Amino acid sequence: MLGFNDMDDTDDNDSGSDYLIVGGFVVGIPLLYVLSVGPALWLSQKMGWSEDAFVIFYYPLIKLHEHTFLRHPLDWYVGLFGF
Repeated sequence: MLGFNDMDDTDDNDSGSDYLIVGGFVVGIPLLYVLSVGPALWLSQKMGWSEDAFVIFYYPLIKLHEHTFLRHPLDWYVGLFGF
């Protein structure tokens, strides 16, 4: 009636892409956060920015570095930027 059945069919097909978009954000945002630590360190050193702001913003990542298996991978990655 009035084309509502057609809309229901497209909603079923779009729900898979909705999950893909949400999944991309759920994985992508934390990944970009972790990958930004190297360039942020490099930039903060070059610009002479305060270390306090860096420590506040990356506090969760610093704690992961100190208390999980991510210590060595993070050391390697940050080492690519000269640290």
